[in-house]
Amino acid sequence: MITSALALLVVAGAAALPWPPGHRVQRNALLTSVEHLEALAVDVAPTVPVAVDAITSTVTVHAAGASGRVVAAVRARSALCPRAEVSGGAAVLHCVHNRLHVALTRRRGRTYLDIQALRGVPRDLLHWRLPSLWSALVTGARCGGSSALAGAACALNAGRVSDAARALARVDGPDAAEAAVLLGSLAEEAGEPGKALLWYQRAFGTGRWLALVRVARCELGGECAPVVGGVPPSLVSAPPEIQPLLALRIARARALLSARPEDGALYLAARSEVAARPCAGSWSACHAILARGLAGTAGTDKPRQVAALEAYLALVALEEPSPLALDAARAAAERLASLGVPALGATLLAHHTASVPRQALAPHLARVVELFLADGDRVRARSVRDWAEEELGARVTRRAPWPALDQALLAPPAAPPVATAAAPAAEGRALLDLALARTLTARAATLSADGPQVPRK
Repeated sequence: MITSALALLVVAGAAALPWPPGHRVQRNALLTSVEHLEALAVDVAPTVPVAVDAITSTVTVHAAGASGRVVAAVRARSALCPRAEVSGGAAVLHCVHNRLHVALTRRRGRTYLDIQALRGVPRDLLHWRLPSLWSALVTGARCGGSSALAGAACALNAGRVSDAARALARVDGPDAAEAAVLLGSLAEEAGEPGKALLWYQRAFGTGRWLALVRVARCELGGECAPVVGGVPPSLVSAPPEIQPLLALRIARARALLSARPEDGALYLAARSEVAARPCAGSWSACHAILARGLAGTAGTDKPRQVAALEAYLALVALEEPSPLALDAARAAAERLASLGVPALGATLLAHHTASVPRQALAPHLARVVELFLADGDRVRARSVRDWAEEELGARVTRRAPWPALDQALLAPPAAPPVATAAAPAAEGRALLDLALARTLTARAATLSADGPQVPRK
């Protein structure tokens, strides 16, 4: 009942939701959440699909035959996305900012590509979306008794969302903070981030809602230092029913905004010690956080790469499928290879072979072969190479990079390097001691009940 009534409210544009008192002055503060804004005139239909990838900081405009015109317009006038190309029939924009809200709008007879660089967290990032707090908060709202809050909760339980919103706006006294949070979550669910932020802020002085308000201020208003910098907000005082989603929201903000993108993954991994399923709220967002952290440590010092990998492996044993599970595994495989254990990277990739789209299978398997060869494991490299030809056909494996891989398989083994006293320190081998290698191996083996396996038909 609540879901259907809320759906009608969303369709109606949330017009029935009230603004908090004094909102005309406070609404100006919402403008600070936009760091930079561009409006580029483009010759396409406003219904063309647009997707933002926060991991690679790219925007894809699926404009088909008009993609070239989109690319030309972006190259000529965009500072946020200075590089653009046509790839796979779509316009792909390479941007200097990863927190973008992008939309095609129609104004004065022309179509514009509106690009907003946000200080906070965009609501429509591909695969980063999280369930709203609405359902969990409604579950915690108690219907019964004579208080105004109880009356509003009863209206919510009966599906009378508009009546509940008006009743909540009249709540004062000790229950005012909870009423404001319910109105904020309702506005957020109904697509009214401005109203949501202003209602959330009315509960700021209450310890029970402090973490939620700080997260909302970051996501909706761009005030992110208390969430991203230093120690993250404590969830101890927050209502238990919203703690898992708040944790994911904090991790998402830290992954997107921190100078160290792995901070989101590290935060989730730390919570895995106290919560059985820290990613249960959204495995898609969780994999996005992990992929962002692993990709963000490429080229950094080895301790950061090891920390990001340990966070990934601490969570991957609990893994469930999601669109970004393969992206996270690929990023982890590259970090493992850079740390000197490419066989584990190959094992991770081989485990995810079943989820690779057919058109991407050839380069995926070629990378598995490369990583096994880098480890000197010719037996498994040959097994994957033979499986690739059986699955894809000789026409595919006669094209690059397969001939070079075949030559590597036939070449005599390289002589082992001569050990020197300085070599381990120079290569950072101290970070890959026997204990860590055993930990990585044991955790990677949990990916399959049968242990690491090459792909089978």
